[in-house]
Amino acid sequence: GAVDLLDLQMLAEGFEETEPVYSTVTVRIPETLTAVSLEDENTVATGSLDGLLTGDGSVTLATASAAPISEENPVNVTFQFGQTEEDSVEMGGLVVQTPAGSGNEITQATVTVECMDGTMLEIPVGAVSRARSSAGATVQADGSIVIDFGGQIAVKKVSIKITATANSTSLAEITQVEFLNDMESRIPEPEMDIPEN
Repeated sequence: GAVDLLDLQMLAEGFEETEPVYSTVTVRIPETLTAVSLEDENTVATGSLDGLLTGDGSVTLATASAAPISEENPVNVTFQFGQTEEDSVEMGGLVVQTPAGSGNEITQATVTVECMDGTMLEIPVGAVSRARSSAGATVQADGSIVIDFGGQIAVKKVSIKITATANSTSLAEITQVEFLNDMESRIPEPEMDIPEN
């Protein structure tokens, strides 16, 4: 005839609505269809550029003059898709992994997407671009940058022009660039809302 904590727990579990959680597969663009290069004399790289596609090691991009990276002194990296210049690949976006807390993480950049039909899509990365729209960029807590094209498009080339880093240095560090076929099925990074005290 008494109500105890076990009864309360059973009541809470009975009220809890549960739905089955299905796993999803994020389709990545294969490395064999992607060629990475530096198309700018002002940019020098340390590390394997091909490693950007596989996540094997990190690549450091620097200005040739060793001047700090800025709007006037950007560093650039370009990704070409397909076997020939006439080829294109259907994709919905990309994720740029940059190590948080290193001081060399990217804080401002412009991602230029050259589409198969000749149109150019420019997506800014930075404080003003954190608001989500149909196409845009968001900076995650772990330092990664998620670029969403707002739907699948046929892409010939993607260029990343970096104009600022966290400590305003002459170095920008990237550990991996993933090109994703579909942003809808991408599993976002977990929110790290851990109590501080």
